[in-house]
Amino acid sequence: MKNIMKRMLVIALAVMMVLSVASCGKNGGASGEIPTLVWYVPGDAQADMALVLEEANKIIEPAIGAKLDLQFIDQASYTERMQMLMASQTEFDLMLTGYVNNFANAYQKGGLMDITEYVKDDKELYKMLPDYAWDAASFEGQIYAVPNEQIWASCWAFAMRKDLVEKYGYDTNNFKSMDDAWGFWELVQKNDPDLIPLYMSTGTDPYKINKYESIAGETFWDVDKGEFVIYTTSDA
Repeated sequence: MKNIMKRMLVIALAVMMVLSVASCGKNGGASGEIPTLVWYVPGDAQADMALVLEEANKIIEPAIGAKLDLQFIDQASYTERMQMLMASQTEFDLMLTGYVNNFANAYQKGGLMDITEYVKDDKELYKMLPDYAWDAASFEGQIYAVPNEQIWASCWAFAMRKDLVEKYGYDTNNFKSMDDAWGFWELVQKNDPDLIPLYMSTGTDPYKINKYESIAGETFWDVDKGEFVIYTTSDA
């Protein structure tokens, strides 16, 4: 099982999803029986999913000595369903945490398995990610997930109306942080009192997008502190 777990984690990282191991389960283990890894995935299964899995397992089984069984759950219901499965101690192997099924909540509910030993024992896997990535997937020094490293940078942007920028001759090259926007907002408000100088399409705090980067649910990279911190929604 240990070798299966190590190779499974490499495969999991390669398919680029944020994974958390919930339990080793008892999906196999009998003499000569090939274990099946049950993976709960948010989203809708495609009509030909059975055929795709059949072909995929022709590659996966020789590689890790186990088959994969993808169980799809509607994205809107995924968090609630996974909480129910964890609470009932249903045995399964893999699930996603992050934008659904919050990582910190899954840990606090005891739904995640400590995979530190498996991760660190696989030197190739451990070196694939920087230390701060593993820190984001850890609690109290123990690793509970394999992070998905794609582009870890804030995708938010600040937009100004071009006609107002040109009207007041505002030099956007001087815009380096959210603090630099105050002068522009005050200028617009003073000369065009009927205009609202700032419109937030998401959230209420413009500094949130400047200081914090969400890595795993409620785990954030704090630019000012230079470290990972865990905030509640109201804090962040």
